[in-house]
Amino acid sequence: MILSTVVFVMGATPLALVGQENWKERLENASEDSAALWAEAERREDVAGLASAVTALEGTALQQRKRLLVRLVPGGDLAHEVGNEVQVQALASLVKASPNQRAVAYKLWRINQLTPNDSLRTAARDALKVIPEEFRPAGSEALFVDASSAPDPAKLARGKEIYMRPGICFTCHQAKGEGIAGAFPPLAGSEWLDDDTDRLIKIVLKGLMGEISVRGESYNSVMAPLEVLLPDDSEVADVLTYVRHEWGSAANADVTTEQVTAIRTALKDRQIPWQVSEILSAHPLGGKK
Repeated sequence: MILSTVVFVMGATPLALVGQENWKERLENASEDSAALWAEAERREDVAGLASAVTALEGTALQQRKRLLVRLVPGGDLAHEVGNEVQVQALASLVKASPNQRAVAYKLWRINQLTPNDSLRTAARDALKVIPEEFRPAGSEALFVDASSAPDPAKLARGKEIYMRPGICFTCHQAKGEGIAGAFPPLAGSEWLDDDTDRLIKIVLKGLMGEISVRGESYNSVMAPLEVLLPDDSEVADVLTYVRHEWGSAANADVTTEQVTAIRTALKDRQIPWQVSEILSAHPLGGKK
């Protein structure tokens, strides 16, 4: 009893809690060697815990552990030691960890081509889609075309024309959907382009203000309402269909004129932009409507 009390007072970690080591904290310490950490995780039979912590890193810490991350993606020498879920997370993190976008785009494309597992192939394709088109390998655009569900090409052409008009979308989000660093968020690979069509329509019509997070980066700017500049419901439907088809994670999801008309009518008396907290309360990211 005296010994256990002394151990508690001195702040020592009880043996029962050794397996709960905070891997992420240690990974963020640049002085910790990746190979030594992996060997320790193997001894403790917790390689999955360490691997998951690697994929949860952000910024400089993630970039410092890029070599370890590369070993966790499909085809890496450590991938067989972790499950598919960790490999999927590693593929998404690889984009954020790699400043050479052309090189990582080629790697993701090759993983998609060579990996037999469907879920991993899909994860590689989704990670590749985050990277601007000019950095992707020639021929990779075929990965993002589903002829059976693609919207009408004429509708996409109209949507692109609307997107490129001054003061509509292009001005802030740029031609390739890359946004403007530190000012306006990217559309390419944005988690805001999920299956919740109502949220997208509401934001386009009434605008949005407040701090948001897109692909792990924070932005605090104002999106102006476009209901006056786009009075025709079919134009709102066309431009959202183009944006979602071009960069969204919701595969080729079409937006209809009828959907826009219904929401514009329901919101006709609203005079102010949405607050981020307000829109997310009604439409959490990852929702489907």
